[in-house]
Amino acid sequence: MARLLCSSTRWDACGVYPAHLPGDEHTYKEQNGQTDAKSEGCSHVAFGWRFAIISRCATAHHVDQGRSQTCQNGDKSNDNQYFHEAHYPMSERTALWQRVLILILSILGMAITVYLGIWQLGRGAQKVALQESKQQQAALAPLDGLSLGSASDSVDNRRGMIYRKFQIQGHWLNKHTVYLENRQMHGRPGFFVMTPFKLLQSDVVILVQRGWAPRSFSDRAALPNIATPNEEVRIQGHLAPWPSRLYDFGGEEVGQIRQNLDFAQYKLQSALPLLEVSLLQDGPASEGLLRDWPAPVNGAEKHQGYAFQWFGLSVLIALLYVWFQIVQPRRSKKVV
Repeated sequence: MARLLCSSTRWDACGVYPAHLPGDEHTYKEQNGQTDAKSEGCSHVAFGWRFAIISRCATAHHVDQGRSQTCQNGDKSNDNQYFHEAHYPMSERTALWQRVLILILSILGMAITVYLGIWQLGRGAQKVALQESKQQQAALAPLDGLSLGSASDSVDNRRGMIYRKFQIQGHWLNKHTVYLENRQMHGRPGFFVMTPFKLLQSDVVILVQRGWAPRSFSDRAALPNIATPNEEVRIQGHLAPWPSRLYDFGGEEVGQIRQNLDFAQYKLQSALPLLEVSLLQDGPASEGLLRDWPAPVNGAEKHQGYAFQWFGLSVLIALLYVWFQIVQPRRSKKVV
């Protein structure tokens, strides 16, 4: 209202008359050459009142203008809010679908981790059962070598008798002896000595893992001093898989000192009717060889550890879901 009054062309609305403005008064005095003290005093008083009224009108104008600008800013803020709500809606339906999706993913993650944990437990149980079967085979009475390589014998039959004790009689084929390097016994590096053994009254040849011998550090090419009888001997041991492999760079290995012993290559090089299994000779140390073979490890503890990790991950997923989807929203509502 004040803005309308001050912006009007009628100056009398604010108590200011054009005929009595300060500039006009001085002009009037100069033109008439008169100085009236009383008139001048009244003129100053009137000028003071007029200046006060003009100041009040100007102040009212600025206040009204500020209020108008505030209203305009508020309208813009409301317009921005309506724009964001119209273009970026977050409805209850969208929030519900988000919660459902998170629930489905959490259930799926827990199901997968629980399945993998159960699978690892099953693998561990298989290893335990295999170890028990080996112990049962080793506890049976020893067999002679007449059944090995017979017409009734087969690869599956021999694999089923792994770790079964045997007492065989025959001759060493010493010229085909192989020394597998980088093998340890009691923490000492050396060789595993492998020598084919021809069974008595048979053409069957089986590879015998005879024992461990130390290696010379001064001469890496030197072979250990091993006593190998030429006459007929009787040895005892249990059936074992073909010697385990260490890391190598591939390619065919030749010579007596080797990193690994490949069955197909060795059979071709030696031209011997070898069986696909070996005999792990046991007994006290003899012929310059130690036979303190390490006990076989079934590896069940490794699978049980993996199962524990999978189950722990499943529990972690459940805890994270409960915390972020149930506990935190309720705490936020209480704070509000």
